[in-house]
Amino acid sequence: MRIITFLGGSVLAALVLGNACGGKAVIDAALPSTSTGHSGGASSTATSSETSSSGSTGDGGTASCAPKVLVGIVTNELDVHAEGSGLEGDWRFGELNGLEAGHAMCKAIGADHVCEYQEILAADVAGAFAAFPLELSFFLQRTTNVVDPTEPKPCAADKECTSGFCDVDVKVCSWKAGKGGNCNDWTTPSGVFADAEWFEVYRDGGMHNSGAAPIGSLSFFFDAYTKYTAVNDNLCHSSDKPGCAGHCGAPRAIPCCSPPCVK
Repeated sequence: MRIITFLGGSVLAALVLGNACGGKAVIDAALPSTSTGHSGGASSTATSSETSSSGSTGDGGTASCAPKVLVGIVTNELDVHAEGSGLEGDWRFGELNGLEAGHAMCKAIGADHVCEYQEILAADVAGAFAAFPLELSFFLQRTTNVVDPTEPKPCAADKECTSGFCDVDVKVCSWKAGKGGNCNDWTTPSGVFADAEWFEVYRDGGMHNSGAAPIGSLSFFFDAYTKYTAVNDNLCHSSDKPGCAGHCGAPRAIPCCSPPCVK
């Protein structure tokens, strides 16, 4: 067994790489205690013991944090513990469908929920995605705005942005999150009325896809227009163009995360 420890800012990760009994990867990535985030390749599941850390929250309470951010991935909906070629954008598990099915699959491998965008960023800072093969890509569950990578300029009003949206919190032209960018909460297999945002690992010396937004060691494929109507197809479906994530039918892995900090 080989243990590698990474330190990135306030995020600490320990990567335990496989053994002769199946080559599974166990990824530990600790978020700072102030975190509130929540919302083919081989299947990766957590097998290490779990402990929690706690500290004062400043209001008389105690914050308890799980030690992992990225716990593992699911690539096979028929057997979440087995290697598969990936899932399409219509997630199913037992009688569940959509994001609920995704959360249930993650719980089945010892995680808590499908990772959200902010958790993916934290896990990447910890070096967690270095354990996975380059050819593997991952679905992105995003509930927060992202800066428009094609026009990352300051703004005061929506009319100042080509995207038509100025994020008033950061005062930068941005792209909204929405069901049009996550296959209508992961219930659409390959329909034309929604896209599937996703990401892949970028390695030094490699090439980013022309439609990608590079952040850290990852290449993200965001949707610029994420409104879902089930009537009008206002989306572009080519991941070679920025703001066009691609269709829901491409098989990808589901990244699974631990619970967030709780009081």
